[in-house]
Amino acid sequence: MLAIESKISDLYSSMSFLKVKNDYFDIGKVLFTFVKTDKDGKATADAIDCCLSFAEASEFCMSILHGRIERPAGNADAWKSGIGGVHEEDAKKRGLRTDGLAVARWFSIQSANSGWARFTAFQTGGKTAPNGLIVPEKNCAKTAITVPIPTEQKLRQMACEVLMAMNAYQTARYMTGWEVFLQDLAEKRKKPKDEKAAEPAKAPEQPAKAKAQTERKVLNLDCYYTEKKGSFYEIRGAKSDAHVFRMVVPVISDDEPGVLESDAKWQLADVIIYEKYLKKDSDRSGELQAAIEKAANGSKSFNIKNLTLIVGDVKDGFRQLIYRAA
Repeated sequence: MLAIESKISDLYSSMSFLKVKNDYFDIGKVLFTFVKTDKDGKATADAIDCCLSFAEASEFCMSILHGRIERPAGNADAWKSGIGGVHEEDAKKRGLRTDGLAVARWFSIQSANSGWARFTAFQTGGKTAPNGLIVPEKNCAKTAITVPIPTEQKLRQMACEVLMAMNAYQTARYMTGWEVFLQDLAEKRKKPKDEKAAEPAKAPEQPAKAKAQTERKVLNLDCYYTEKKGSFYEIRGAKSDAHVFRMVVPVISDDEPGVLESDAKWQLADVIIYEKYLKKDSDRSGELQAAIEKAANGSKSFNIKNLTLIVGDVKDGFRQLIYRAA
């Protein structure tokens, strides 16, 4: 069996290196670690970690392979990632900054004096905007780590290795899910015929009003935001009006989406709160707004109790739970 390594791909130079790793695959991110080395080629403490989501990394790799990223000329960037980093509260707790600022990080492909081009990773101070994104401070000192890209072929090889690693991981996740599904199906089919015959007769058809009521997929759930379990927060929607929390909630039955599993199991699900419903619910708007601010500021754990949620479909492996005002 082939061992699964953390490293997916790498680039080395005399003064630095880049490693692309799968450490954050479980939360759907690809890690790009840029490190400076000493004269003996050993890693120093100077390092910058940048992340791309699976979708961002796929688009980046496909742009390389399809020639949409051309060799840069002058001072223009051939490609630039989005800005990520660490919010103020976490930056202070982890000792990353002592000035109260957030840590802003990003990387780009730039022109180089030798070789095809170069990767340059940047790190500086920043502030968290109301939408949760980190904005770099203009007059703040900036750290940069540069890793040369010797040839376009080497860049294409890196893109292929990253794509193959993501595809393998996603395939393994889907296969595992199918195995569980097929095992459950096999258990149901093992039921003896005589036991099936002994089942009580079905209840008479319910009146239309009662039937419609049982089909409502609405649950009151305790939701837990726990970073260690894979929770994170982001804003979605064309108008940036959907607050999305990946939270730990009780397992919801796949057979009956409006019913919880009988045993005490938990799962990660996407809890979605739209701005229009947040403003409408005067009773809970303060509590929910506080939860949004906690997540945007990098809080590692908090909870929202007894939240009324409409049970939606499963998207990318996660149940969608939509909040609406009472």
